[in-house]
Amino acid sequence: MPDTLLLLRVEHRNLSKLLGLIEDQVAAADTGAPMDRDLLSLAWEYFSDYPDLCHHPKEDLVYELLSRRDPGSCAGLGNLTAEHLRLHELTEAFGEAVRRLREEPQASEPRAREVIREFTERYRQHMNGEEERFFRLAEEQLSRDDWATLDFAMFDRDDPLFHPAAEERFSALRQRIEALSVQGKARGSVLDAGNRLRELSGVDNFNELMKSAGVPFRLGHLAEGGYGVERDRELLLYIPECSAERAAWCAYCYLCGRGWPWIRHSANP
Repeated sequence: MPDTLLLLRVEHRNLSKLLGLIEDQVAAADTGAPMDRDLLSLAWEYFSDYPDLCHHPKEDLVYELLSRRDPGSCAGLGNLTAEHLRLHELTEAFGEAVRRLREEPQASEPRAREVIREFTERYRQHMNGEEERFFRLAEEQLSRDDWATLDFAMFDRDDPLFHPAAEERFSALRQRIEALSVQGKARGSVLDAGNRLRELSGVDNFNELMKSAGVPFRLGHLAEGGYGVERDRELLLYIPECSAERAAWCAYCYLCGRGWPWIRHSANP
């Protein structure tokens, strides 16, 4: 794979990670949790600078050369430069939504979620389209000399990400993004557990969940009253008489305390 194309794909993966963090914020807000305004501000700073000044110009160079080499093949790609301008407009709208979110959190949040959701969806659609059509076509149609020319142009271009003053700023931003990513995974685990609890409606539902997860736990109503969580016919937990839904919740919380579903235990307790 040409160096330029490899670089663009790596940059897409990095952008996708940040989009994922932003999407997590919207998903959390949909459940009633407050959005992290500091994270959103950092994300906007990144998207308002790096893609417009570094990533998209690289793609535009590839697109321009491909258009000259094979105009017919580019017909189905649309106007990539115009798409980048549209992403710039969405990024500006994202920034304005974040600004209003800081000034009037409660009043502006519903609209902010709409703007941010459109921003992330359009960005992902754009990158997916480039990966599936544009990059593949460029790799097929451009010659080795073409790629050598592009490689030289890429690294001869002033890049704000590698500017000495900007490097420290973006390095700190990357560290913050990585830290928030870890926090987001932990928060996602909590949200996932909450969603599973809402899905549990009784004994049969709990046992179906265990079966689909491939773990050997089973919840049942005991002849002497109450419920029991069993594994291989061994009673692990006794739950006093209550509703089937409450018993399923108790069983689920017990297994979460043991590390399930993130750690599957195979040894006896």
